[in-house]
Formats: sequence, structure tokens, C-alpha cells
Amino acid sequence: RVAWTAPWTDAAQALDALRQRSFSGKAVLTITG
Repeated sequence: RVAWTAPWTDAAQALDALRQRSFSGKAVLTITG
């Protein structure tokens, strides 16, 4: 279970990072657009 929770948290952090990137990208598009 421990070996499963470790990569799961990493995946969750990666998804959060992607969401923040996409959000910031959309914000830049709305500002420049």
C-alpha cells in the first residue's frame, strides 16, 4: 500500500501543477486577447 500511495501523491501533485499551468495560460490568453 505504501508503494502505491507514494506514486499516487506524486501523480496528484503533477495534476495540480498541470491545472495551475493551464489556468495561468488561460489567464494570459484572456489578458492578451
